[in-house]
Amino acid sequence: DKLVLGYWNIRGLCAPLQMMCEYTDTPYQTVNHSGTMDADGRPVPTTWFSKEKPALAEINPLINLPYIIDGSIIVTQSNACLKYLGRKLNLLGANEHDLTLIEQCIFQVWDLRNELIRVCYGPKEAYEGGAAAHFAKAVPGHYSKFEALLRRQGTTYLVTKSPTAADFALWEMLDHHELWAKAIGQPSPLAAFPLLQVLYSEFRSCPKLAVFFASPLATRPINAPHAHFK
Repeated sequence: DKLVLGYWNIRGLCAPLQMMCEYTDTPYQTVNHSGTMDADGRPVPTTWFSKEKPALAEINPLINLPYIIDGSIIVTQSNACLKYLGRKLNLLGANEHDLTLIEQCIFQVWDLRNELIRVCYGPKEAYEGGAAAHFAKAVPGHYSKFEALLRRQGTTYLVTKSPTAADFALWEMLDHHELWAKAIGQPSPLAAFPLLQVLYSEFRSCPKLAVFFASPLATRPINAPHAHFK
């Protein structure tokens, strides 16, 4: 049976999961849930909140978006979904040492994402200054850690010679920042990080991901409609 990946109709947190399935030739289908927020960030009633979410909560009370349905198993929470697919698709390295490093990288990516979210979904009046500060300080701070890890590992990808779950999460966040920087007239944040540049370009040109990058999934908005950067 196909895996089911459920999320809003944006790239957001689901794109790394979709790419992991594409990379491993794993059959899957994406279920897009409609939903939006008002000007104050409050959910506007949709069938996700009134129908689909309550039904899934009967099986998994923790349910949220994104989620994975794998037969009788329903997994939610973004990083739990990454790790679940990582285990299922053999994308968590070869041993405990690899796994431990992959987990650290996943949460480092999450830290970077949280800083992006604070700016993109924060007060509108603080957006311009917040975005400038984000690219001036937060991004180099996180990127320098990944660059140093790549230098120490001596590999194209973060932990091993081929992508792991952490690389899918990282690539999506790198691409978010490339598109965001371009949208606001900032230089590429990858310019000062040659090893991250290689990871970014090698991932983007991977033949196993060509179908994904040519599909509508790759060109969806990154963030929700109420974000300052879409």
